[in-house]
Amino acid sequence: MLMHLADQLRKSGIAFEDKTQWIRCFPHVVNIAVKAGLKQLTELLNPEDEDLLEFFADKDIDWAKVLTEDTAYVESLQTDVVARCHSLVKAIRGSGQRRDDLGASITHVNAESAALGLEVDPIPDYALLRDVDTHWSSTFLMIDRMLQLYPAVEHYLSVHTEIKHSGLSEKDLKVLADI
Repeated sequence: MLMHLADQLRKSGIAFEDKTQWIRCFPHVVNIAVKAGLKQLTELLNPEDEDLLEFFADKDIDWAKVLTEDTAYVESLQTDVVARCHSLVKAIRGSGQRRDDLGASITHVNAESAALGLEVDPIPDYALLRDVDTHWSSTFLMIDRMLQLYPAVEHYLSVHTEIKHSGLSEKDLKVLADI
């Protein structure tokens, strides 16, 4: 296939040698970029960094203000909220019994909301998703599913006190939604 591409490029006047030049896999490049971006969020975040504040200065949200005034937001990023989300998913998905218990929590929260007459969309009976290191979109999907199911996860944690410490704060959920 690469030889065919080299022939086509040569016919178009573009120099390309199939034995010495490579075409990178686009999804792999995207995965590397996403992982590097997530790493930057936790490792290099310094609310006093003038270059960082200047970078955020022209954005729609006043990130410079958020980073200098909202210490809980910064702390959530610095403590790697994505890794903590991953750990919580891993703990809940750790056994069939825990997965079943999350399903029971979803049912309980939906029934409780209906009994109270709350006009909220029912929580879908889904499982939490793990992120996969080689699939860039899986981190997004893991976070999205956690946000979708978190009311049931919160109930689950109230019953399973052995992992209650793994819970996420409202600020953590806000940061995950922003990511």
